[in-house]
Amino acid sequence: PAQYLSRAGIQMAMAVRACIPANGVDMRNIKNATDFMRLVESPCVADVENIVSSLVWVATYLSMVASECARHANLEALCAGMIEALVAALAQTAAAGEVVQAPCQVPP
Repeated sequence: PAQYLSRAGIQMAMAVRACIPANGVDMRNIKNATDFMRLVESPCVADVENIVSSLVWVATYLSMVASECARHANLEALCAGMIEALVAALAQTAAAGEVVQAPCQVPP
């Protein structure tokens, strides 16, 4: 999990740089996360999705440890780990989709 925690830290640092809104935006008018996300570009969204993915991979690892290191089978931890792995993979897929969205648009 240490690798994914450090990866999440690096991704957070990248997101801070990528998520700066365009000039002339008054940050005081932003009331919630939806308002903020409307101002940012795809690289920022991808960074946020990658952060979520990295943190969920940590949860996956911890669930699997709870299952594998238990004296008896821990099906709840195993199921949680499998679901978390799916969520982490989907977050990575969403991030990849955001990255290719802008350069790969096909004109009508």
